[in-house]
Amino acid sequence: MMKYLPLLCLPFLFPSISVAESTTCSDAKELYEGIKDSYDKTIVTRTVQILKMSVKACGQTTQQLLGVDDKFLDGMTKESRKREFLRVKDDLDTSAKYGNTTQFEKEFADYSKEFGFADYKNYLAEKKQQGLAAEAKERKVCTSVDMSKDMPPARNQDSVGWCYAFTAADLMSYKLKKNISAVDIALAYQDDWISGMDRGILGTAAPDIRGGFTDKALQMASKNGFCLESELPSEDNQGGNFAANLKELDIYGRNQILSQNLACNDLYTEAKKMFPKINLTDVQDVVNKTVEEDFILGLRNKTCKNRIQAKPEVVIVQRKGFFNGLKDTVDSAVSEEKYAQIIDEQLSANNPLSLGIDSHAIYDRRAPASTPSSASFHAVTLVGRRFNEKTGQCEYKIKNSWGKGCSSPDKSYNCSQGQFWMSKPDLFRRTWDVTYVK
Repeated sequence: MMKYLPLLCLPFLFPSISVAESTTCSDAKELYEGIKDSYDKTIVTRTVQILKMSVKACGQTTQQLLGVDDKFLDGMTKESRKREFLRVKDDLDTSAKYGNTTQFEKEFADYSKEFGFADYKNYLAEKKQQGLAAEAKERKVCTSVDMSKDMPPARNQDSVGWCYAFTAADLMSYKLKKNISAVDIALAYQDDWISGMDRGILGTAAPDIRGGFTDKALQMASKNGFCLESELPSEDNQGGNFAANLKELDIYGRNQILSQNLACNDLYTEAKKMFPKINLTDVQDVVNKTVEEDFILGLRNKTCKNRIQAKPEVVIVQRKGFFNGLKDTVDSAVSEEKYAQIIDEQLSANNPLSLGIDSHAIYDRRAPASTPSSASFHAVTLVGRRFNEKTGQCEYKIKNSWGKGCSSPDKSYNCSQGQFWMSKPDLFRRTWDVTYVK
């Protein structure tokens, strides 16, 4: 599950562009390509205006430079607003299922007038009534829960796709009351992980840093026990690039094994970057006693000397409706109502959950709806719940693994220290499974 890199969202990337900053023909062409990529995802009104001014400053007509006329650009603007109207309507519909609709009512009414939705008043009145009934229900059941203080702070998965391991480490850290290493869980998940590498002559490929599944990761790690974060840190390694450092160490160590060179001082220095608790004797022993394919695993086993033995009973629940067409998954999945019930039952019992989520929604809560083909698969930890009196909606606290910063989450999510609050409607239309430990 790789960390998602956001698509070009032009209104955010170009909010203050002046004509002076975009006067060349190549700039205008690039801007147009960005509009084509983003008009169906976000409003491009301001960006199209900038494009027209840029084309004019270039000394050509829109037709000459871009092969389309101003009428075509205006059509893209209108279409982007229509699509935003549909997203606002979806917000109104989904919020009415779970609580108050006030925050979307004016925007819905304004768009309805713009696009000629004549019966919008009756539609809006119906949704308001539905929302008020849902709000009354949620107010009773959405009790306050926050387990984040009983977990390690938000960590940074850096350049690797190990989000599943970080949320698995969160669940076990809470259960065991110890700070558990996410990197160790990721390496355990691949047990024979080196065989998954695409190695060339003398092995020059990067280690396997791809994604996985939280439930399987927990089951694999439990075979040999869980390593402490203090023994095998999961972030803040020297150089700030976990993937590059891991690759460099892996190549260095395997080459030394092949050369049968036991002068390990330089290798020891490199190993300390990733395995700070390792000592020189351990590194020498790994070089002497392991084959090249097991070098990283050898260091991992040497550095984790105080493993905690635990056999977690892992439960995974998947939602019907998301995995359309995958019969084996759908047959074992539950309805949205049951899915919501399971989440709330676990939170009420002060039991955190790992959540499968579309990371597009973290960046932009109005990104296009998640489908199996469009979703960017990501794992996060669900650590809390509260009722938001201002919005009249139940909200869930999400602990991410992108560090303690808050530049990535949508501004409406009220982020702090890498953790943020997402409303119930947003959560349930963007997630497909939950995993928890009994």
